[in-house]
Amino acid sequence: MKISVFGGSGRTGIHVIQQALVSGYEIKALVRSPEKLKINDEKLGVLQGDIFNISDLEPVIKGTEAVVSALGAPNLGRTHIYSQGMKNIIDVMKKYGVKRLICISAAGVGPGRDPNFPFIFDRILKPLVLGRTFADMYRMEQIIISTDVNYTIMRPPMLTKRDLTGHYRVEKGKSLPKGKKISRADLAHFMVNCINDEKYFKCLAAIAY
Repeated sequence: MKISVFGGSGRTGIHVIQQALVSGYEIKALVRSPEKLKINDEKLGVLQGDIFNISDLEPVIKGTEAVVSALGAPNLGRTHIYSQGMKNIIDVMKKYGVKRLICISAAGVGPGRDPNFPFIFDRILKPLVLGRTFADMYRMEQIIISTDVNYTIMRPPMLTKRDLTGHYRVEKGKSLPKGKKISRADLAHFMVNCINDEKYFKCLAAIAY
């Protein structure tokens, strides 16, 4: 099976690519700086390009059966990498008939208070520190949900450098009770393993230890 990966040179995307290769997938990855993706494998094709340029996305998505997005903003400032980047991805997916999409958002995204998060998160961290990133992630989620693609939107809490364990909780929904952390390696593990799992089609997936 061939998949396309976006954000593959990032801290989570690198795990996605490594684990997808181990699982036998053929991959086409779009990166801005190919020298940052230090993986050599005959099943990996690396294409240089920009997520905001649709013509760069077309050769990455064409001929694949699923898209995995690990896109991330470089900082917590104003961004549209999630919303506009995803709009471009979905436009190209529609053009080539690709129906499966897995992407990363974040636990706590969206309006209203999440009962699984403490007061300080909802009243201080979310609006004052994470507000601009979360706003664009929420726009991305709404773009995805409005389409007919078979999406899984990952809603992880704080991401860590912890090694792959393969042991974590996953539930359909926005967040998990006491779900404070998940490693990037374990997040990638679930994303790769749910590519063909219809149980997680068209849903938000909360993941944590």
